[in-house]
Amino acid sequence: MSDPQAVEQLTKEQKVLRVIEIDRLIEDLQAERQVVEEMVAGELSGDGEVIGDYAVEVKKFTYIDVTLEQARQWGGTKIKPEKIVPAEEVIDTPKLQKMRKSGVDIPVRIVNKIKYSVVEEEK
Repeated sequence: MSDPQAVEQLTKEQKVLRVIEIDRLIEDLQAERQVVEEMVAGELSGDGEVIGDYAVEVKKFTYIDVTLEQARQWGGTKIKPEKIVPAEEVIDTPKLQKMRKSGVDIPVRIVNKIKYSVVEEEK
C-alpha cells in the first residue's frame, strides 16, 4: 500500500498495525537475504566472479568475538575516558587483534559482505 491517499483513509489503529506488519516483513526479508547471501558466498569461486550482468565480490571481515570478562582475562580492556558518560571499562579491540596476530587463540566471528556491481558493457 504505497498510495498516500489510501494510507490517509486508514484509522490510527490501522496505521499502527500496518507499521508493525511492515516491520515484520522487513525482518523476514533481511533474514532471507542473509541466508541467500551466505549460500552465494559459499558458491563463489575465489573472491568473486561475474554472474549475469553483475560482478559479485565477497569481502571477509573478521571481528573479535569476546565478552568484557574474556577480554579482561587476556588483559584486553581499557578505560574509556569520561566525556558525556562516566568513564567505563571497554574491550580494547586493537590490542586483542595484535595478540591474535601474535598467536593468542582469541575467538573471532567472520562475516562475509557481498558487493553487487552492474557490469558495464564496453563501447
